[in-house]
Amino acid sequence: MRRFRITTAIIVILFLAVSCATETDPTGLRGVWKASDGEYDYTFTFTSDGFYASEIYYEDYLEYAEFGTFESDESYIYTDLDDYPFSWDGSNLVLDYFGSDLVFKRTSKTARNNTSASKLCGVWSGQAGIAGFTKGGTFSSMGLRTNIDDYSADGTILTIGGTENDYLIINSRLYIRDEDSIFGANYTVIFDRETSGGEDQTSREILTLNNPWHLTDMDEGTNHYIYEFSSSGNYTMEYYNDNYSDHSKSSGTYRYSGHTIELSDDGDLAYLIVDLRPFMFSI
Repeated sequence: MRRFRITTAIIVILFLAVSCATETDPTGLRGVWKASDGEYDYTFTFTSDGFYASEIYYEDYLEYAEFGTFESDESYIYTDLDDYPFSWDGSNLVLDYFGSDLVFKRTSKTARNNTSASKLCGVWSGQAGIAGFTKGGTFSSMGLRTNIDDYSADGTILTIGGTENDYLIINSRLYIRDEDSIFGANYTVIFDRETSGGEDQTSREILTLNNPWHLTDMDEGTNHYIYEFSSSGNYTMEYYNDNYSDHSKSSGTYRYSGHTIELSDDGDLAYLIVDLRPFMFSI
């Protein structure tokens, strides 16, 4: 009788393992898939719960990206925007991408949907710049555009300063549909995770003990601003340009409150430190 019970338990465990495997990847597409065609590289990522992301690179530069939900049958992948005929060549995925057959190889079976407010916290970097999200709901970015504002996340909607954006996190990669050009992109931007803490470490002590602060404009990168802040409430600023002989200095007093440094003579600065990564720029 004891032997029968053990055998039965083993059968049940094996059945559950097989069932779970079927449930977690019903399409057989789960994972990260990559293909190349001349100077273009393509990446498709599919999660087991029905989300996907696609990326197109031209000579390693992101040219286009998209994400959303998908379904599939034996011959088609149906996404929010387009439908793709596909077939299998052994373990390779052959995708009809707008008339061109691309052969994708699976580079990773891990494609976990991590989309949530808690997973959003931390510092992210990508071709669009650097973005930081604190646990307390403060957002900042430095890239084609600089921003500091409040944010919240609910489901797959990321709200920054009152503007709603679709977003998705797969593994350690963040996709944001930048339709309102918050990042200066007007299309989907991609970031890779640098940190996952989301701790807001902004303080007057860090501001005064970590001089000088080097600010570089994020457009051409040729304008430089060097600030020093004293504990007594004074500051100095030195400006120079890489391409010209322009050089100037200024000084005055400052007031620090929250995430803003108010300067007596040179406007205001945004000031945020997330997981030891500083964000500082003119506002």
